[in-house]
Amino acid sequence: MPQVHAERSDLLFFTPSIYLTSHAAGKLRAGQPAGVPAPLALVQIFRIAPASVIIYWSCGDVFPAVARSKYKLPTEVLMSAKPTAADAELIIKLFDLRRETELRKARDWWTTQFWPETADDVVKIAQALGTKENLYLRQVGGYWEMAASFAVHGVVNTDLFLEPSFSGEMFFYFAKFRPFLKELREKMQAPTLFRNVETLINSSEQAKEFLKGTENRIAARRQAMKESVAKAS
Repeated sequence: MPQVHAERSDLLFFTPSIYLTSHAAGKLRAGQPAGVPAPLALVQIFRIAPASVIIYWSCGDVFPAVARSKYKLPTEVLMSAKPTAADAELIIKLFDLRRETELRKARDWWTTQFWPETADDVVKIAQALGTKENLYLRQVGGYWEMAASFAVHGVVNTDLFLEPSFSGEMFFYFAKFRPFLKELREKMQAPTLFRNVETLINSSEQAKEFLKGTENRIAARRQAMKESVAKAS
C-alpha cells in the first residue's frame, strides 16, 4: 500500500482503549492521538473514499492507532482513487443483477407499494416469513447492503458507486425508513441493519445532500398520496 504524508482534519481515533473525536477531546496536536506519542509522520492508506480514509499510523513500537478521517492527499495518491475500468465493469454487473425477474418485482414493490410510516410497519413485514412482502423486503434490502459493502470496503470506487444514475434507487429506499432506523434496529435486535448503506452515504457530503433532497421528494409524495386518499373518500 502507498505510504504518504497527510494533512489532518476532523480525526476520529480508535484503538482497543481509545475512542474519541478531536473536537470532543479538544484540539489534539496534529498527528498525535490520545495516548500515542508524537510524531506520527508515516501513514498507510487502507481505503480511500470521498472525504474519508482509513489509515494505519506507524509509530515505532507503539501499537498502531487506527484513524478514520478526512484528509488532503497528495496528487499522486488521489490519482489512484479515480474510477478504473474494473470499477465500471463491477458497476455494470451490479446493475445487471437488478434486472433479474424476481428482483425486478421486489424493486417495484419497494417503489410503489412499500411506504412504511413507523418502525412497526417494517417489523410486521420482517416477521411475516413466507409472504411475498417479506421476500421482497429481504431481496432489495440485502442487495443494496451487499452492493454498498463493496464501496465501504474499497472493492469499488465510491464516487462512481454514488452516482445517482446507479445508486439513486438506494437513496430512495433508505430514505423511506431512515427517520425511524434507530428504533427499527432496536425492535429487530439488529444493530447493523443497513449499516453499510448508512456508512456509505455518510462518507460523502454530496451523498448526504442528495439524501436530503430524496427525503424531501418522499415527503411530498406521501402528502400527495394522503390528499388523494382523502379526496377519494
